[in-house]
Amino acid sequence: MAFSERDFYDKLFTKYSELAFSNKELFKNHSIIDLMNQSNYTNNKMFAKNALLVIMALFNGKFRDDFHFGSKNIRNASDNSKSIIVSVLKEEFIS
Repeated sequence: MAFSERDFYDKLFTKYSELAFSNKELFKNHSIIDLMNQSNYTNNKMFAKNALLVIMALFNGKFRDDFHFGSKNIRNASDNSKSIIVSVLKEEFIS
């Protein structure tokens, strides 16, 4: 059964935060299997790619964006850029 990207990430982060360290490798493997099963129901390759990056980042001990994205410090952005970022985030998370 297909589920939303949000449901996938909610489940991933909730279960990850509840696990003992010794169970995390097994959980990583199950998360990858769940992702692959989810990808059977959708053709959203970007979701699958990003979700796999998130799963792998969780098991490196910290999130790093150097897997795929280059980040910039928001404090160095212009006021116009900050305004655009805030409006995109609001649209993404409120809609």
